[in-house]
Amino acid sequence: MVRAQIDDIAKAHYIDLTSLKWYVAFHNESHHPHIHLLLYSTAEADHSYLSKKGLDNLRRILGTEIFKDDLREIYDRQTEERNKLTAEMRSEFKSLIERVIAGDAFDQTLLVKLEELARRLNGCSGKKQYGYLPKGIKALVDELVDDLASNKTVDRLYELWYQAKCSVFATYTDQLPERLPLSQEKTFKAIQNALVYEATRLGYELSKADTASSRDRPKEKRENKNGGTHHNMKVISAAVRFAGSLARIFEDNHKKYDPEDDDIDRQLRREIQAVKNGQNLVM
Repeated sequence: MVRAQIDDIAKAHYIDLTSLKWYVAFHNESHHPHIHLLLYSTAEADHSYLSKKGLDNLRRILGTEIFKDDLREIYDRQTEERNKLTAEMRSEFKSLIERVIAGDAFDQTLLVKLEELARRLNGCSGKKQYGYLPKGIKALVDELVDDLASNKTVDRLYELWYQAKCSVFATYTDQLPERLPLSQEKTFKAIQNALVYEATRLGYELSKADTASSRDRPKEKRENKNGGTHHNMKVISAAVRFAGSLARIFEDNHKKYDPEDDDIDRQLRREIQAVKNGQNLVM
């Protein structure tokens, strides 16, 4: 077994195979059969070491090999449970998506923040994408996304996605991913960019409306222009457009863990089979 895995053992210790030397002693004790493994590098410039990550990786490599037959049954059972879980989620997920599209996710506070973001973006030079924005505007985008995530509908959508993701990870490891705030989850960075896109468009529309309002209305009425119904409708329209994008982003990412998607499930089956065959796949 050590011979079969020696490439990975050397790699975990950062030792080149051409300079690797190793010896093993096997102690066949009835209550505790085990080996002692000694290995070192003969290279003059030796930089070998064993990190905690490397040690964990060795446990996984050898454990997968030793318990391969036992794991096969576990993987099959977990896959069956995952498929049942995602089937139960699918109906609820569809209903939640419909509520997001209908505008359930936005209240008046969020509309006010959306207008604030639009006006700040309108006065911001440079590329209007999340990664290129000043820190202050990025912070407002993140705040808006996390405010959205506190909405019951969006929070449940995020939780369903997280559960689906964990059901796949559980097929490979007991170390499940942490559920991060929505604004910090890299999978959903598209939400930030969709929000910036709609807010930029809204900012342009509001700027045009402000100019027209200043030109056409009497001076004494100009003070009320930002709170007028015309502006509110523009903000609401932007929110509705963004809600559609938000729904699509959740659908696309949830579908990655949906076994009814033939292409995705085919890839997942290949990955699971690789682990069953002892190929030590890491997600």
